[in-house]
Amino acid sequence: MPRGSHSAFHRLTQEPDDCTKTRFLDKKGLFSLTMGYFIKRILLLVIMAFTGTALIFVSMRVLPGDPVIVVLGDAYTEETYAAITTRLGFDQPLHVQFVDYLSRLLRGDLGHTLFTNVPIAQILGRALPYSLELAAGILAIGFLAGGAMGMISALAQRRFLSESVRLIYMLGISVPPFLLCILFILLFSLTLGWFPMHGTGELPGERLYHLVLPALAGAAPLAAIVAGVLRAHLLQILQSDYIRTARAKGLSEMAVVFVHALKNALIPMITVMGNAIPVLLAELVLIERIFNRPGIGKMLLDSMLTRDYPAVQSTMVVIILAVLVVNLLVDLAYTAVDPRVKYE
Repeated sequence: MPRGSHSAFHRLTQEPDDCTKTRFLDKKGLFSLTMGYFIKRILLLVIMAFTGTALIFVSMRVLPGDPVIVVLGDAYTEETYAAITTRLGFDQPLHVQFVDYLSRLLRGDLGHTLFTNVPIAQILGRALPYSLELAAGILAIGFLAGGAMGMISALAQRRFLSESVRLIYMLGISVPPFLLCILFILLFSLTLGWFPMHGTGELPGERLYHLVLPALAGAAPLAAIVAGVLRAHLLQILQSDYIRTARAKGLSEMAVVFVHALKNALIPMITVMGNAIPVLLAELVLIERIFNRPGIGKMLLDSMLTRDYPAVQSTMVVIILAVLVVNLLVDLAYTAVDPRVKYE
């Protein structure tokens, strides 16, 4: 069973397939799961999504401060206060407000912002591409750089290389992300002038150029974790009996590492990715704000600072749904790496 799996339903087994199980196969025959497990996970996802939505909704209502007063500002009068309270539905009981919000949410209506009355779905649609490209850059750099460092550290014959990677690992997991962002700006933007310190650019080349620095700052902690996990598992796998057998058969060291050892080391990498997604979404708020990128993270933080409760509420619900779906996909991805992993 993969360490750190997100599901209690995983079971690693060598037993033959049960004829009562429904099997879904991809083109290579690697992906299999049971219908019962899939239904359980969907039901669990729905329950968790409902619970998360309810908690966010209640939290927005019990926080100190009145959003209507925030909207009115100096134009506050009792008449306008009563009118806006009625228009926003804040005069209804809490359970009535929640049912109304949930029904609109199921129809795809995320509501409107308090101050500009712009549909929140429209704002999220504009911000989503910037967050997706930053998240993709962080994941790509983190796993590629971390994977390379982990393999070098595990396979290096020289103690200097192994200890150097271990030092990078300790620094990566110890330095806070916001401090890394500041250090990267001071070094690569203000001192060396290699990369811009904020903005996104318009043309594809400009957007990629503006993406490098925030992606590097966000990928550094992830690369350190990937390197540490991969190094530990590779060192353990390389001492296994089947690895010694492969070497005894005369296989080259490259074939032993890349064909046999690395494949089994990919299972904990899936767990790392599953754990990294929620952390990454939290880091986007910080990174996008520091580098002034108009993504979902910056939008969420700006909405909090201006007390735009509908925008905060709907954005957090979307983030929770994204995390739940990603966790489901990560759980199902175990079978694609190891066909022995079955679901019940």
